[in-house]
Amino acid sequence: MTSKSDPNFATRLLKSPARRRVLGYLLEHGPARFVDIKKGTELPTGVIYHHLRSMGGLVEQDSNKMYSLSSEGRSIAQSLINAAKSGSTDAYPVELAEMNDLLLEQSPKVAKLVSLFTMTPIYKALSLSRALQVAVFIASLEFAYLVGSAKTSQFAAEIWMPGSALAGLALTLFSLYMLTLIFVWFVHGREPAFAQPAAGGNRGWSNSLKQFAELDLLSALSVGLAIVYLAGYISAFGTGASDVLASAILVWGLVCMAAALSFTRGMEFMPALIFPFAVAIFFGAADSYLSGGFAIDRTVILLVLGLASMFISKLIDNEMERGISSSK
Repeated sequence: MTSKSDPNFATRLLKSPARRRVLGYLLEHGPARFVDIKKGTELPTGVIYHHLRSMGGLVEQDSNKMYSLSSEGRSIAQSLINAAKSGSTDAYPVELAEMNDLLLEQSPKVAKLVSLFTMTPIYKALSLSRALQVAVFIASLEFAYLVGSAKTSQFAAEIWMPGSALAGLALTLFSLYMLTLIFVWFVHGREPAFAQPAAGGNRGWSNSLKQFAELDLLSALSVGLAIVYLAGYISAFGTGASDVLASAILVWGLVCMAAALSFTRGMEFMPALIFPFAVAIFFGAADSYLSGGFAIDRTVILLVLGLASMFISKLIDNEMERGISSSK
């Protein structure tokens, strides 16, 4: 429960430049749509969602999905602005604002290392440029196609690539994207963009396509996917050293996918970390089902494990949210 009487609460808020920016925007502009907050603050989508969610009773949302400050939030926001003007801004670097609050507050050095390892600076750069999103998305898919189509690669069956490498890559990416949207909706409670009302009631096909293809998420996921394909290519050499290297790169790619989900959709990093492994389990179930042996028992077991991992992630996310609230 937030309380402006808590002397540590304003100090904790000051540690997040992104949170100050959101509060300041709402204080100045009043009720605003999410898209207006995004344009006004120039913050990534996930960062905004994370802080709107973690500020509890300070920010309210009405039936029209307009965000505004509560009376307590207005008082806190004004005090933050006054503190910022006086130079009292003991804050963490803004590039770390998307990392989960508990990790950031308890160990900022570890948070910075995690941020670099998971290539979060790249995701931040992507969030600032649509052209860069398109370029990285295409480059990542071209790289994945080249390594996935190599004759020596035996990784195709493991990541559900029937027939040609191009068809398999398209199917893998589409499946990954849809599973991501389902995962975020189930764990984080956020509807995908295409399920949300369009601004001004515009439901044209071009607008619907833009809403469905959330390019910031797609481009960020494609980076991790390219790394996973690289791991598969290296594993095809079949030596002990290549297997160890491939395993390390595979884990790196999966963790980068988790960080991409955390950054672009504002999910806490720990529950997001389960996401790529849940996807791997579901892909394994699909591969088992489509294999000639029709291993239905193995398929069912993998599906159950995948669903269980989603529930575990939701429980962790709920606990992290309570931890953020209690830390206030």
